Amino acid sequence: MKPPRNRNGRIPPAALALLLTILALPFIYYLLPDSRIWTDPGFAPPRVELRWEVEPGDEDAPPTIGMVFDDEGRASVGDALQVLPVETYGPGESGFFPDPPVQPDVARFILARPHEITLGPSAQRERVSTCTLEGEARYEGRIVLHDGCFRLQRGGDAAPGPIVMGYFAVFRDAENYLTIGAMDGRPEAALRVGEPGAQLSGIGCSKDKPVKAPPALAKLCQAETMIRVGTIRRESICSEERIADLVKRASDYRIVSDRLRAENAACIAENGRGAPCPPAAAPLPPPGAQTCRMPEGAAERIERAMRPSA
Repeated sequence: MKPPRNRNGRIPPAALALLLTILALPFIYYLLPDSRIWTDPGFAPPRVELRWEVEPGDEDAPPTIGMVFDDEGRASVGDALQVLPVETYGPGESGFFPDPPVQPDVARFILARPHEITLGPSAQRERVSTCTLEGEARYEGRIVLHDGCFRLQRGGDAAPGPIVMGYFAVFRDAENYLTIGAMDGRPEAALRVGEPGAQLSGIGCSKDKPVKAPPALAKLCQAETMIRVGTIRRESICSEERIADLVKRASDYRIVSDRLRAENAACIAENGRGAPCPPAAAPLPPPGAQTCRMPEGAAERIERAMRPSA
């Protein structure tokens, strides 16, 4: 069957479109995935819900250090002494999150602990993260308890900011401070509420943005936005193991740099300065994220190890 043509011998646009559609049908049928993949419950996208309810605890539990109450009995903690432990470097117990995560002896002071729950048949499947060159979100300041809700108070701000959302334990430490993070693990894996030097990172590996709080939670906590917090750490002092590792890396860099400088000098001596010679030094290693405070003299040790040989 020949396609119809007009008086000029050309195929009309409508007929041409119909012909192309007929020819493309076998390819469309072959390339499109089986429609059952979209209706099979095993392939359903995960459903994420935000929950913030706290299970009732001990009604007679005493307040923690620094806790104050408003006229309606809502608890607030805005300041705490800094712990500043020596970090645990290398393998070790990072702690755990108990069930219930808000311990009974502090639960009566907490109105909300927002966290995401993945539901449905895909709850156990790995979720896809999109990474960007920006790197993960990092928040500076301190986490405070304001009228029963955990809020981020950035450095220099007089009032608390967004609600803190994340999966973390809430408990009373050995010194009777309200604490969040992991229990019975590395000392730097927890943080007293109100403690300065908080090291908070967002969920995933891309910069995060505050999200709008649901109306009920916003009314309960008197805050319109939330931030997703994936890791909670307190500032710590760099361990001797970490410092020794950094000194070794600096020394390795110096050895490579010395070799390249010698090869560059030999090339120039033989071929002249205009010759294509290897670079005279290796690029500096990336600084990396600073997760601990250097003790006195440690930075000088690393600098001396990296210094070129005479």
